[in-house]
Amino acid sequence: MLAIAGPAAAKTHAELSDAPVVTSAKEGVDAATLLSADAAKDALKARMQWADACADVGNGETLAYDAVLDVDASGAVILVTRGAATVTPEAAGCIDGVLKEVKFPPLGAADGAVKVAVKMRLEGREAAIVPPPAPPAPQTAKIAEQAPATARSEAQAQADGSTEADAAKTETEDAKPWTVRASFNLSAGSGLFVLNADPVAPRADPSLQLPGVGTGTGRYVGYSLTLGASYKFTDLLTGSVNFAADQQLTDTNQDTGDSARQFYFRETSIALATTGLWKDEQYTGIGVDVSGRVYLPTEIFAIQANRVMAFGAGVSLKRSFKDVGPGTIALSYGLSVRANVGGAQKDFNPTRNPRQLGDVTEGLGGVNTMSSVANRFSASYSFLDDFTVGLDFGISNAFQRDADPGLGIRESNFSTPGGGQSDLASTSLYLAYQINDMIGLSGGLATASDPVIFDGTSYKLRFPFWDFSESENNLSTVFLTVDFSY
Repeated sequence: MLAIAGPAAAKTHAELSDAPVVTSAKEGVDAATLLSADAAKDALKARMQWADACADVGNGETLAYDAVLDVDASGAVILVTRGAATVTPEAAGCIDGVLKEVKFPPLGAADGAVKVAVKMRLEGREAAIVPPPAPPAPQTAKIAEQAPATARSEAQAQADGSTEADAAKTETEDAKPWTVRASFNLSAGSGLFVLNADPVAPRADPSLQLPGVGTGTGRYVGYSLTLGASYKFTDLLTGSVNFAADQQLTDTNQDTGDSARQFYFRETSIALATTGLWKDEQYTGIGVDVSGRVYLPTEIFAIQANRVMAFGAGVSLKRSFKDVGPGTIALSYGLSVRANVGGAQKDFNPTRNPRQLGDVTEGLGGVNTMSSVANRFSASYSFLDDFTVGLDFGISNAFQRDADPGLGIRESNFSTPGGGQSDLASTSLYLAYQINDMIGLSGGLATASDPVIFDGTSYKLRFPFWDFSESENNLSTVFLTVDFSY
């Protein structure tokens, strides 16, 4: 679901399972002349939303409740006689109270009285709230402080995918196991807000300078587009496929590729994820889900690297706390791993002066990544039904291949032995609003950077939620996301 930010939360929905049956105790009196079935149904439906809060029904589960209501001439319920029920005694008592407050229209006779037989069902459904896609982080040519361009994009994608079960869990109608999603994200880098800055900045390598590029700080504006679809095979297992693309709309010193404002297709991912695999109901209330992913090399950097494909797997832990003030707190932790199949290739453009992978190669950064591991923590607060405020913090570690000569068909003539390790910290602070069942908006701040910074003498931790040290590098962005799902 194109979505509004924040993890999904279970929601109980109460409704009438059959039309109410109205009867009269007086012989020869037609109950319909006192209270019609339609009028009784309308009065009951007006109170169903209050019954939602009486039970906490698991996603995909359905419970039943039956009762007979004694109604006097004024339309007031004077007695609730409970029938068969599969809800807990506490929930049944709560529903008794809800039905006792139903106000029917006054009966058609001053001394009239009727009985209304009610059959209800309570279903566990899932709110359509999904964390917003992370804005595309602008690439950087500062290898001493940043992961290579593609290594960063891979690590960012993996860190966001560490809660893959969350992404696969979108609201579906009973008869529709499939969902389609789209998301459009617009972001502006921190360099845009630097005073007295030129709109464009020089490339790190003068030989690759683009026409019209000035001097000074680069001002970054870019967008990303995500398209996806999912199919619920069972109550437990959901499959999904996702396509992504992005483009930088300005020309900055963070550009990669062969031209300014180059449009990039990213990797295509195919995933399987569980929904409600296991939950410790007795002690902690923590739920566990797992996921698996295959990445297809539809990205230009993956194609240049002669990558065959990549595999990923993840596990997520979730815990929610309901009725905290006017809303619900949701916490989650995700751990994921990824492995690339296929090694680094030399630059696809033989006319370019190649540089080693130990430096940042234009159009080739990070292709030596062998594997990565990511951890992600998320916290959100959903309130007033349609609003969510949240915080995400992730850190990933990418490990490069040792692309020594002699490795065979996938060796690179321009790579260096032992690519080492690159680290990425990615964070976001967001506010989301669900306009309706299909459309959501979210906005906030996002940062993707090396977790530490070298100040000339030593390494120090960066502030994770906004880069105050090097604003001109556009490591932090302000973003707005529009989500759609059906």
